[in-house]
Formats: sequence, C-alpha cells, structure tokens
Amino acid sequence: MVYQHRGSRHGMFSGNLLRLILLASSALVSVYFGFVYFQPAQAVDFIGHWGYWFILTAVLLFVWNLATLLKRRFVFQSGIEPTKIFKSCRTCLLPAGVIALLSLVLLNSQPKGFKIVMDEPMLAATAMQMHQEKEAYFSFRAYRIEGVFHLFSTSVDKRPLMFPFLVSVMHDLTGYRPFQPVYLNLFLFPVCLGLLYLVGQRLYKPLGGYILLCLLATVPLLPLTATGGGFDLLNLVMILIVGLLADAFLRHPEAVRLNLLLLATVMLAQTRYESVLFILPVAIVILWSWYRQKAVQVTWTFVVVPLLLVIYPLQRLMMNEYAFFWDMKDGYDRAFSMDYIRYNLSQAAEFFFSIGKAHPNSLLLSLLFFASLLGLCVLILMRRVRIGGLSLSGRVVCLFGGIVVVNFGLLMAYNWGQINDIAATRLVLPFIILQACLSLWVLGQISTSRWVISSGILIPSLVFISYTCPVSMQTDFLGWAVKRQQYEQQLAWSAKYDDGQSLFLSMIGGGGKQSFLTLQRAIEQRDRLDLHVRLKTFSHVYVTYLVLTPKGRLAEGTYLTVSNEVREPLRKSFDLETVEEVKLNDLAYLRLARVKSIHLEGEPLQFNTDGLSVSYTGRMSFKDPKTVQNFIDLLPR
Repeated sequence: MVYQHRGSRHGMFSGNLLRLILLASSALVSVYFGFVYFQPAQAVDFIGHWGYWFILTAVLLFVWNLATLLKRRFVFQSGIEPTKIFKSCRTCLLPAGVIALLSLVLLNSQPKGFKIVMDEPMLAATAMQMHQEKEAYFSFRAYRIEGVFHLFSTSVDKRPLMFPFLVSVMHDLTGYRPFQPVYLNLFLFPVCLGLLYLVGQRLYKPLGGYILLCLLATVPLLPLTATGGGFDLLNLVMILIVGLLADAFLRHPEAVRLNLLLLATVMLAQTRYESVLFILPVAIVILWSWYRQKAVQVTWTFVVVPLLLVIYPLQRLMMNEYAFFWDMKDGYDRAFSMDYIRYNLSQAAEFFFSIGKAHPNSLLLSLLFFASLLGLCVLILMRRVRIGGLSLSGRVVCLFGGIVVVNFGLLMAYNWGQINDIAATRLVLPFIILQACLSLWVLGQISTSRWVISSGILIPSLVFISYTCPVSMQTDFLGWAVKRQQYEQQLAWSAKYDDGQSLFLSMIGGGGKQSFLTLQRAIEQRDRLDLHVRLKTFSHVYVTYLVLTPKGRLAEGTYLTVSNEVREPLRKSFDLETVEEVKLNDLAYLRLARVKSIHLEGEPLQFNTDGLSVSYTGRMSFKDPKTVQNFIDLLPR
C-alpha cells in the first residue's frame, strides 16, 4: 500500500515546529562538540569513557522501536490468527531452508578463526574492555592479581565501536570467550544471506532472491569473511538493513519506521570507517519522503540522533592527530592520493579476473558485472531505463549503490587499496554485492522468461559445485599468514599453561583472561618484571616467539629470531627454557619458552613489605594503603 498524505500543502511544518527547532539545535551542538570543542587528547578520553554508552543508547532505542513496530503489526492489526501465522511460516519455509543449507555448506568451506591479525585481536581487546569496564578502550597489558583480572595501560583504538560492542554483549550474556568475534560472525552469516534474499526479491521477481544467493555463493570471500573475527560482515549486514529500512520507510512513512532507519544509520556509521557516507542517501530518502508527504516529519528520536553521531568526528580527530593510526605502508607518505589509483586499479583487475587459488574472487560474477554494464548502456540508449521510471526499490538501490561506488573510489586512492593483498581484499565486499545486484537487475530488465530464470540459478550453481566449493575446501587463502597462526597457537598455550598466576609475553599481545604483556615492554622494563617474579606475583613467565629456519629471513628491528638462535635483545634479557614448539610453515616455527632467569643491567628493584600480612582467607592486607598503589605502580607497564 502506498502512503498518501491527507494534510495541506501549506502545513509542512505544522505540529513539528518545536521538534524541528530542537533538531536544528541538536545538530549544531553535535557539530560544535564533534569538530570544535575537543582537543585530540580530550577526544580520546571522551571516546574511551562514553563511546560504549552512545552505542548502547542507539541499540536500545532501535530494539524498542522494532518491538513497537512488530507488536503493532502482528498483534493490534491482524490479531493472533493461527491460519495467517501458518500461511506466513509456510511461505518462508523454502527460503529459510535454502539459506540454512547454503550457510552450512559455505561456513564449512573455510576454517574458523581470526584471519587478519592487524585488526581482529584489537577489536577483541576493545570488546573485552567493554565487557569488563563498559569503556571503549583496549589494553596493552593485563594482570590477574589475587584472583581479579585487571586491564592496564588502556588506549582508544581507531576502529569503530559497533562490532566490539556486540561482542561485549555476547560476553555479558554467555561469558567471556576469546573467539567470541568469530561466533558473532557465524551467527550473522545466515542473517546476511536472508537480507540478500530479500534484496534479490525486490530487484527481480519471483526468484531474484535465489538467483542473487547463487551468484554470491561463487565468491569465496563471503565465507572467508564470515568465518573470521572482523567487522566487515557486520558492515555488510548493516548496509543491507539500512537499505531495506529506507525502502520500507518510503513505502510506509510512519514515525516508527523513520526511527528505525535513523538508528540503523547511526549503528552503520559506527561499523566501518567509510560507512558514515551512507548518511547521505538516508538524508535524501528522508527529504524525498517529506516532499512526497508535503509534510516534515520529526520525531523525538530524530532530535537525539545527531548527538549519537558525535563519536565519529571525534574518532577522525584522533586519527588525524596521531599519524600511526593510518597504518602507512612502507614507501607511502600519504594515506590518500590520486597517484595511487592507477596502480590500485591494476591490482583490482588482477583480483577480479584471476583464476586459481590465489584470490577469493568469482570470475563468473566479474564477467557478468561487466556484461551488465554494457547491457545497462544499451538499455539507456534504447530508453528502456530511466530514473523516473524506476520503482522505489530501484531508486533506493541506486542511492546506496552510488555510495558503494564512491567508497570503492576512495579505496582505490588509499595506500592500502591493493585488493589483491589478502589484508585488504575484505574491503571490496560491498562492491562485490553491488556487482551481483546490478547483474540481477539488468537480467530482469532484459527478460523474465523461464529459460533466463533457470539459467540464472543453474549456471552459478554448477560453477559453485564444480569450481568454487573445491577451491574453498583446498585453501584458506591465508597459508602464508604466520601472525594468524601465531595468535591462535598463543591463545591455546595460554589456556593450557595458565595456573592463575602465569604471565605471558609475546609481540601480538593477549587474547584471553590471563596476565599478558607485550614482549617489547617486558624487555624494556625487565627490572620491574624481575621484582614481581621475586615477589611471587607471577609463578611462571612464558614467552612466545618465532624461530626461523636457515631459509627464513626477517626484517631488522624485530624481537623475533633467525635460525635457531635467539636474537638480540631477547637473548640479552632472558635465560629461556623451551617448553613447546609448533611448525607454522616451511620457514617458521613458533616456540613457547619459560623464563628461567632475568638478566638485569643494574641493581634489582626492592619493595618494602613491612606491615604486610595475610588473613586466614589468604588475602593480603597492608597497613599503609599507599603500599598497594606502590605494588601496582611497580608492575611492568
């Protein structure tokens, strides 16, 4: 049913004037605090202390409005009628079965675990802090003291907060687990496929949803992302949700749907860095809806939304102040430059059109996409396609697709924009979805015959069965990624050897609820480490580090090893005893060693334990409260 407004043309602002004024005030306040008021260091503190609560507010408001919509639609309007419920369930049964089967096959085609160690452990660390302290920090060190797990040396990460927030909620509900980010993505994957099915149905009836799923099943990047611990799958889910909500709002422009659209946009803006640009098509949809209604619709949630977005400009302020957040590649002096586009496009062409096991691409989809671009040009020249003739869903797809193209252009101008590098490949996932959607839509414009529909399902299915699935089963596309294997093995060792008082040192950092410290900090402050070993704060100190075979080479300035000799300064700092060793590949082993003794350059530190006593419960007590703080201050930091 199409919404028809009954008000007059002259009453666009009637009944909304107060809320419109408050909305303008809210926007001005957000701009002031987001771009003017805070200095970078203050922005870091504000994000750390309040970022969690901003995301929580948006999520709770979204859940409340969603519950309101569902209650009104399924209870007040239709009532509880068993026949209608049965009919709806029967209609959904086949799509749900296809999605469940496809999810099972795709998720089992790739190993599950962290994939991109430069991102995913940081997200997990932020989620741990959100879980324990309700703060948006991550920690460089953590200690278990008298049975209590403490996080120290906290800082704010550059990554948006939506994904670690959801992971922290899973920790709250089910208990802490290091691989909870992976479990979240496994849950989101069938949700993502269900949303893609709905998009396909809007683009090409009656079987567009199935065709779109078949096309995307030929892309190994989708299950590769879904079985990892990154935020890219959530980003895709949120883009689809916002797009579908925009379409629903245009069809039925009621207040609760407007609230859901706005709140989902806030959450999308906090999912990936570039996803804040989707605010633009959402704003166009809302303005367009106002024009169609001949009335301005402002809700109280709308008044609050600009304030909820203030975290994003503060994160950009922080990144611009501290250059290391941009992760500049060697040889690059700028994060973005037009000079990068030509080279990055050549690397993109290699990714899209490669054959074999090197890249998680789909040659079929790439060829269909370029054929669809040619077909679209022909349709435009034949005047069979006009913007004014598009459906509401088609116009929404154009708006959101335009932002996906803009984001792809930004990626091509980025110093990490080489999408044939597996560390950056996941960034192209929204563009791949756009490729599939355009291919499906052009197919629907050309023909709706049964033969075309059958081919749209049969050909991708045959490609998936005969090629994509075997390739995905044979490789994880990350065989060279030593850091990923190192991190997972480190988690396994820390769980195996932790006795509640052990300390683990590594270059990658922690991941579980064991005491951990970066190896570099431990070496720099080994006098403090020695003191706490003597005080029995730590029963054992373990070190994980790489051991390279004679064929292996290592960059200078690292704390790893070459051949079977421990490098300086690790060798100068500790006397080590090997506990376990695991082969990672033909060039590298990962070794777990126990610190037998610590080599000091000066006199050992001392700690005054006068007045220290232990109660019958085993708890330490101090006569002087300052002693406790001195004890903590002398921990390696």
